Amino acid sequence: MAPRIELLPLIDVIFLLLTFFIYSLIVMVKAQVLPVELLPIKHGQQAESGLVHAITIDGKGVLYFDNIQITMEQLPEKLKEVAMNESAQLYLAPAITTGKIDRLPIFLQIWQMAQDAGASTVYFVGPAEKTDRP
Repeated sequence: MAPRIELLPLIDVIFLLLTFFIYSLIVMVKAQVLPVELLPIKHGQQAESGLVHAITIDGKGVLYFDNIQITMEQLPEKLKEVAMNESAQLYLAPAITTGKIDRLPIFLQIWQMAQDAGASTVYFVGPAEKTDRP
C-alpha cells in the first residue's frame, strides 16, 4: 500500500490555531470596569495591550479603582503607583446613568490628580457611537 497524506486533520489543526489566535486577541486588553452603561464615543482608537487600570465613576459619584471602591483621598496614592509603571495605562469610565450628583467636578478632580501624580495620559472608555454611515 502506498503512503498517503491526509489533509482533513491538517485543516482541523489550522482552524484550531486560527480560533486560538482570534480568541487571544480579543482578551488581550482587559479593563476591569464596573458593568455600567458607558457614554458613546464619537472618535477614538482601539485599546492597546498592556497593564490597564480603570477608574469608574458610577451614577452616584462613587469611585472604583479596578472594581474596588475607593475614596477620593485614597486615589492619589493609586495614581502614583500607576504613574511609576511606564507600561501601565489609566482608563477613566464615566457612567451614562443619570444620578442625583453632578459627576463633572469629580471627573475634573480625577483628571487633575492624575496630572499631579505624573500619569500624563488618561484614556476614556466607552462604546463606539453608532452612526448611519456604513
